[in-house]
Amino acid sequence: MPRNIYSELHIHITWHTKENGALIEPDLEAPLYEFLRDYARQARGVVVHASGGIDDHVHVAVTVPPTLLLSE
Repeated sequence: MPRNIYSELHIHITWHTKENGALIEPDLEAPLYEFLRDYARQARGVVVHASGGIDDHVHVAVTVPPTLLLSE
């Protein structure tokens, strides 16, 4: 890639509970968000901006380097 090109990939990831029927227990929310942040940070160059959600879904906002395959 030429040096005069700048690239940023901002991704908003959402997970929903199966069939939107099951709910995430309130006492599991904080550990779940922390786990997702730590897992994302293991990938080189990933910046986690925010994680959170409500009882039936979770959001994570990250920036990933263009060298990282999204499938990873």
